Amino acid sequence: MSIIGSNILAGAAGSGVSAYEIEQSLRFDGGSYLNRTPGSAGNRRTCTLSFWFKWASQGGEGVFLWASGRTKLAIDPGGFDALSLDDYDGSYNIRKLTTQSLRDPSAWYHAVVVMDTTNATAGDRHRLYLNGERVTAFSTSTDSGQNFDTEWNNNVEHRIGADNNPFYFRGYIAEMHMLDGTAVTNAEDFGELDNNGVWRPIEYTGSYGTNGFYLKFDPTATNGIGHDHSGNGNNFSPNGFTTSGTGTDVMSDTPTNNFATLNAAYTPNDMSFADGNLYFAPTTSGWRSAQSTIGVTGSGKYYCEMKLSSINSARIALTSIQDTDLFNVGATSYTNNGVIVDADGNQITSGASWTSGDVMALAIDMDNGSVAYYKNGSLQQTVTGLDTSKHWRPAILAYTSSTNGYFNFGQRAFEQTPPTGFNPISTSNLPAPDIADGSDYFNTVTYTGNGSTQSITGVGFQPDWLWIKARNASYHHTLTDAVRGTNKQLWSNRTNEEQTNSTFVTSFDSDGFSLGDESVNGSGSVNTNNTTFVAWNWLAGNGTSSNTDGSVTSTVSANPSAGFSIVSYTASGTDNDTVGHGLGVQPSFHIVKSRDGARDWLAYTREIDGSLDFLRLNTTAAAANSSANAPTSTVFSIYGADINTAGEDCIAYCFAEVEGYSKFGSYTGGIANLFIYTGFKPAFLLIKSSNESSDWVIMDTARSPYNLADEELNPNSSRAERSDAYIDIVSNGFVLKNGAAATNAYQHIFAAFASSPFGGSGVSPATAR
Repeated sequence: MSIIGSNILAGAAGSGVSAYEIEQSLRFDGGSYLNRTPGSAGNRRTCTLSFWFKWASQGGEGVFLWASGRTKLAIDPGGFDALSLDDYDGSYNIRKLTTQSLRDPSAWYHAVVVMDTTNATAGDRHRLYLNGERVTAFSTSTDSGQNFDTEWNNNVEHRIGADNNPFYFRGYIAEMHMLDGTAVTNAEDFGELDNNGVWRPIEYTGSYGTNGFYLKFDPTATNGIGHDHSGNGNNFSPNGFTTSGTGTDVMSDTPTNNFATLNAAYTPNDMSFADGNLYFAPTTSGWRSAQSTIGVTGSGKYYCEMKLSSINSARIALTSIQDTDLFNVGATSYTNNGVIVDADGNQITSGASWTSGDVMALAIDMDNGSVAYYKNGSLQQTVTGLDTSKHWRPAILAYTSSTNGYFNFGQRAFEQTPPTGFNPISTSNLPAPDIADGSDYFNTVTYTGNGSTQSITGVGFQPDWLWIKARNASYHHTLTDAVRGTNKQLWSNRTNEEQTNSTFVTSFDSDGFSLGDESVNGSGSVNTNNTTFVAWNWLAGNGTSSNTDGSVTSTVSANPSAGFSIVSYTASGTDNDTVGHGLGVQPSFHIVKSRDGARDWLAYTREIDGSLDFLRLNTTAAAANSSANAPTSTVFSIYGADINTAGEDCIAYCFAEVEGYSKFGSYTGGIANLFIYTGFKPAFLLIKSSNESSDWVIMDTARSPYNLADEELNPNSSRAERSDAYIDIVSNGFVLKNGAAATNAYQHIFAAFASSPFGGSGVSPATAR
């Protein structure tokens, strides 16, 4: 049964929606755990542990399963938030510390641990899986001897959520299985990839063995949240949990319906979190803020509540900005002394003052662009005129640690009755995404050159724009597209005119592309022997067509659904002549290059100050104001010698934002752990300082499959891959971990493309990264 009424994911197996629903999770608050001591030992050499978790802490140890002071699975703070599997009795019998950092508090991870010390292959005795993929990169790796006896399944105390030090887990755990005597082959007994490429849970149907158990954390079961649903009767005893009322630790936040919490990934503003990231308290004096992990946009009606335990000064807010104080335009708020401010910064009719114990609520109406403020169930004010194309996130501004309290986004019962038609803020209540699988329209592949000919597969579609760069050598960025033809090359780090060479890309194929024999001319750009490469691929349209929307006729390959078009035109020489782009909506970002002249690449954006600005893709220069007219839903304007010298052929790559798939934005850097919300799990990031001289930066999840992501390439330079910008790419955006000049020191613009949306009606929620 469901704890709270909310949308339930349902659908056929293999679809984008889970056919198997996990109904509740158990919140661990850093002082609670479950324990059990088996009456007799089971199989201490062979077992499997599977569970889902949503971590609400960073920089502290989080214990999942511990047995008798020796065998433990935990998140290890000494390993930079890595997953660790240990058996220690004065020295390590087992020590598996993952290289990847688990620092995504906004979504759910799935972990599987397979113990099989009977295996003759040492490296297969202790296998770890995260989100269905086997972990193969370890900073420390010590495997036990063959037939080693662990403490798991021994007749000693077992704890879930704590050890005896005690180190506690903080966050949520759901759907925990222990299989005594069974070592599964992979994680597919417990999960599967849906047809959008998202890992989701499935029902386990195998056996459990003597000391095996299955915990659903259902408070209505015979033995409560510690009831063993395997049928073995291996029940656990709960310690420190509340299972009813407004303070319950049993939540509807699950891997099949991910609820908003406060975002602990964004940590520069001295705000501490607890109780599954629903409790907040500033740690220093001054205004401090926290924002939700889910932003609502486009359509839908949403409701959440906030209740302060104590108060000095506070504002409950709805914000669309990346900011630490939320006082700038782009946030509407309601102060505890009754002042209500609209999203343009204007004070409007005041509401009633409020204090600790009052239940404050936001009813966010994206269908009509408004938010209603409530106090103890009574409407105080409705603010209208919200831009529904932006992501709006509930937030709190609190002054000093004497102001603290709780949010409830619907993962437990609301204290007041929401207005009719308003839903909790969770992934299943978000609108259906326009693109459910980002890899249908953008994908990254890596490969190694062979110096001869080869076909590169795994793209998933026939690319129309192909951007290739050597990773371990200083070769130019090579750009090829279907409009100009596979034998035509341009280089993003050079001003050179287009080159015709049939030994680079020889064809665009149904699942990738083919490369020619570079030994013919020794070009060394895309297929040099033993050189590693990355290729970024975009899908435009099915063929090309003539476009007469502008004053200059263009040839266009357009995919409006994915917000991308490739446009070829011959410049007129008349400034502010127009060229049709075929998108049907105003582009957010477009890049233009002359094919015939030694000229700069111009990249246009309106994200800096609302007016049209441009940067030069081949240089480190800051942005400048453009004299070109802003693009419209049908055309962009051409201005200046670089892209409008009479008679020169030019190429343009045009992008419009598509919710859940692409985002083009800006932010002000200079703060470590600066979180940028995209509303999807990025697969590709392009970043550039807009007000200072610095490199362009490209990051992607093919070269950095786990966090920390630090494999950087620079479109303005031929240099090889390097580590300078440190970024965590997470389920709903990205976090800038250091103050690298190119990514987090000044004002910056960015372009992002998704691997999968964060959530939405009809899709599986994105897993944590």
